[in-house]
Amino acid sequence: MREHELQGYKSRLEQHVAQVEYLKHRVQESDQQQYEAWRSKRLDDPECDAFQREILRSKPQCAPQHSKDTKFRERLDAVQATGRGYTSQMRSVRRYTNICRLQQGTLHCNSTQCTQKLHSKKDSLQVLMECGHSICDSCLRSMDDGNCPVGCTTQLQLHLRPTACFGNERSGGGSKSFGAKLDAIARLIASLPKKDQVLLFVQSKAPSQDVHMIKDIQSCLNQSSITSLAVGDNSEHNAKALKEFQQTTGSTAKKVLILSLASEHASGLNLVNANHLIILSPYLCSTQHGYDATMTQAVRRIRRTGQTKKVFVYRFVALNTIDVDILERRERLLTEPIYSRGHPSARSLPEPSREAKAVPEPSKLVRDEEGSFALVPLSLLRDGFRGDEDYSSEFPFEYEDFNEDDGNSATLEG
Repeated sequence: MREHELQGYKSRLEQHVAQVEYLKHRVQESDQQQYEAWRSKRLDDPECDAFQREILRSKPQCAPQHSKDTKFRERLDAVQATGRGYTSQMRSVRRYTNICRLQQGTLHCNSTQCTQKLHSKKDSLQVLMECGHSICDSCLRSMDDGNCPVGCTTQLQLHLRPTACFGNERSGGGSKSFGAKLDAIARLIASLPKKDQVLLFVQSKAPSQDVHMIKDIQSCLNQSSITSLAVGDNSEHNAKALKEFQQTTGSTAKKVLILSLASEHASGLNLVNANHLIILSPYLCSTQHGYDATMTQAVRRIRRTGQTKKVFVYRFVALNTIDVDILERRERLLTEPIYSRGHPSARSLPEPSREAKAVPEPSKLVRDEEGSFALVPLSLLRDGFRGDEDYSSEFPFEYEDFNEDDGNSATLEG
């Protein structure tokens, strides 16, 4: 999926560059200066910059009918925006690839000056989380400046993460690991009472993403002998899956039903036979209203008339990633923290109150004085709630449609 998105960026970049090159002879002098400035500016990643310059050297052709009604400045803005998007996606793919190589034991130093082909534990590797490049301790000690050794402007002291943070490909029992988050979810579900059932919500923008994600989730659950069903875009299959999950009881009942937060198929369902709800990742939504509405819809699948058991809601986040950024910006709280599972103060959702409530406020993920994670309203931090460590992403959170004015893996229960 990541490679597919990367190829899409590359195709769009080629198209925009071709249009700019076609229009450059028909522009005013001021526009010509902007064009020259763009040609001389390099993308902030050596691999991406090399690709863009290769496009320019190939003198791309653009059919006149595709560009005759297009303003030059708009095309120039488009090619620069696409270049930034391509760079971001390339770095995402590189991070993912290097972490996979680390887990497989094949990761090596990306520095062009490195002379070692293999690296021992004594000469450990570290990964730059912004650009995804890896660097060994020997190269790190020999560097004069504080930037990425491959040529990026990434600052080492801000974005280096020891590779030990990412774990390895296999868990302690010798079985395959599906990542810290999915492994933690499998452990949680395995620890629940046998008769309790679970709704597991994933997030995706397209059905094709659901297919790959759900396949990994079910493989992880199967490895722990946890039975599951999934609801996708096939209406006939969905009806059968929902009926089986709702009506089958005893030893043949499925433990988990996997749903998509972004799908309409989950709206309005009565699934009170389940009393545990897991949010795989914080929901990335363009508005606060959209986030609140989606979360309410998800919780209302099990917390509604007919529910006879205590309801539990779990939110999973990967520490030091965009997960924490989204959770802190979107999960608005009143006066009480939400604690991690197992904490003495961990609570289920309170009963609805008809009394007037205070205005919800943004929150922050902290580790409290007892060593447990807590999602805390900012006012409590100002009032002296303990917890100073920052678990947000190590590089800037950027999402073009994210509207703030509108409104390792940690588990939060509440």
